[in-house]
Amino acid sequence: MITITKRGWEHILKYHSRKYSTKHPKKSTFNDDEDLIQLLNEAALHPPVEKTRRNLVRTLDAGLP
Repeated sequence: MITITKRGWEHILKYHSRKYSTKHPKKSTFNDDEDLIQLLNEAALHPPVEKTRRNLVRTLDAGLP
């Protein structure tokens, strides 16, 4: 299960949505019609990898060029 805080969700919408992509051009963005909840549910199926002692990460290839 992937848990996202309110602050984390706000970060995703602010920095990774097409609406704000011109302000943050080096960030990866989601298309407007992406189902972010479905993407998160699918990402939860992949095992996390330890990044630091307390942080686990999941890095996924979205298959985009």
